[in-house]
Amino acid sequence: MREIYKDKVILFFKGDSTLSEIFWIQMKTTKAMLRINAERFLDKLKEEKVDSIETALKLVDQRIGISETLPDYIDISLTPSNHGTNALKLSYGSSEFEGNPIELIVNQQLGYRQTVLRCVEPVRGYGFYGADRFGNIHQFRKVDEPGWKEVMHDLEELIRCR
Repeated sequence: MREIYKDKVILFFKGDSTLSEIFWIQMKTTKAMLRINAERFLDKLKEEKVDSIETALKLVDQRIGISETLPDYIDISLTPSNHGTNALKLSYGSSEFEGNPIELIVNQQLGYRQTVLRCVEPVRGYGFYGADRFGNIHQFRKVDEPGWKEVMHDLEELIRCR
């Protein structure tokens, strides 16, 4: 298998490929892509009428497709957290991306929310905790306000990030 790097996209070719044998995976997320993903994330949650933590909890273990034409989705799960608690996690993902560019985590029992990003550029207001092999910086922001309105506000801020 050959790899060709072009404009932040890795193209994988299998042997002497025809067009039908070419697979591509977007590995890097820019701020522009992050803004688009955040907008799609917010729009889909509104479209699905996910308007509270209680509504989101009813959708645990479900995958919501963003649209029929995009490979993007939202995964909703309940994950183990600190001190024996559970946190609600909403992850924006794509079958064309390794990892999730945006994750929203809410732990009502411990009274916090956290937004986790993967982006090649630093996002103002987020701390760094690592990087992946494609150059995405793993970033997070933890806030002591676990309300749904604040979670949606975090997505709105990402739509405006520069």
